[in-house]
Amino acid sequence: MSATIGNPDAFATELGIKDKYSFCAVPNQWPAHTRPVFDLGAPKMGHKSTPTDYEKQAEVIAHAIQQCPPDWKGVIHVTRKTEAALLAKRLSRYSGLSNRLWTPDTTDGTNIQMEEWKKVKKKNEKTGMIAITWTWAEGVDLREERICIVAKTQFPTLGDDYEVARRNYNGKTYLWRTAVALEQSLGRTRRGEPEDYDNGSGHEQLVAIADGNWRRVKSYLSNDLMDSIQDWK
Repeated sequence: MSATIGNPDAFATELGIKDKYSFCAVPNQWPAHTRPVFDLGAPKMGHKSTPTDYEKQAEVIAHAIQQCPPDWKGVIHVTRKTEAALLAKRLSRYSGLSNRLWTPDTTDGTNIQMEEWKKVKKKNEKTGMIAITWTWAEGVDLREERICIVAKTQFPTLGDDYEVARRNYNGKTYLWRTAVALEQSLGRTRRGEPEDYDNGSGHEQLVAIADGNWRRVKSYLSNDLMDSIQDWK
């Protein structure tokens, strides 16, 4: 099981612990200012999003990436293969990004995709390649990458009757699971090494959210993450 539990009170409720329980928060060894997570100010992305919303999202993502050194590699998380292709198309219109974007061209497992990603990076050693993927939100260590952007808050799919029934039974659990998935995806490039965190001389990474829907799960996120979130300037 993942060690990411989000907000401890929401987690306790999920376990059926509703009354007295003891929780001890261990301070993060990395202060919040050394691990900023930027809210890029994108619209809420979902089935009601308009073409203008999608263009705005691409604009804020492109602008943030353009502020980073051009050799920074990274990942952009989406939730479906079709989203990856469409976002890549929109981002390719921005200066300096068209030759940096890569999306898996297969539905093979994550391990196979990661091997292909290694080949892409090796082939483009001097280019800050950026993968747009739908399966790397958890279970991968991106130690070379310094850009991590969530372009879609990962609500459990409601195309599954089981998920619909589960949400209808307990909507809070649905939001808690979304929060945990968001925290997982935002942590793919910060893996506990000193070089992953800011040291006062500038940002060492760009970790960001480009979907206004994250605010729907604010109360289910850990205090650690909430302390880190700040507006992009």
